[in-house]
Amino acid sequence: MRSAVPVADEITAWQSRPLDAVWPVVYIDALWIKVRDGKVANRPIYLAVGVDLDSCKHVLGLWIGKDGEGARQWLTILGELKARGEHRRKCSALTNETSSAARPFAEVLQELPRE
Repeated sequence: MRSAVPVADEITAWQSRPLDAVWPVVYIDALWIKVRDGKVANRPIYLAVGVDLDSCKHVLGLWIGKDGEGARQWLTILGELKARGEHRRKCSALTNETSSAARPFAEVLQELPRE
């Protein structure tokens, strides 16, 4: 049986890689999937996808949540993205639940009008 350690090391390096300072568009969302961890449970998978200045999409990160989706988890994720270098974004929707999570980017966030 092969060891998963080399793969785990690559995943860790990918998750902590530095990001460009400017991403004109960043999509963030949570997907709910079934995860087997002793038992089968629904867990949120948080996803951040950035569009660079050349209009190419890049997965900026994936995170597996423990239980429900909430502002505290979003605050952690957005803080991690900021620490890795991503500093400017326009937000397509800020709800009361996620507005506290937007604090790391308060100086650069601009809410876009809903269509």
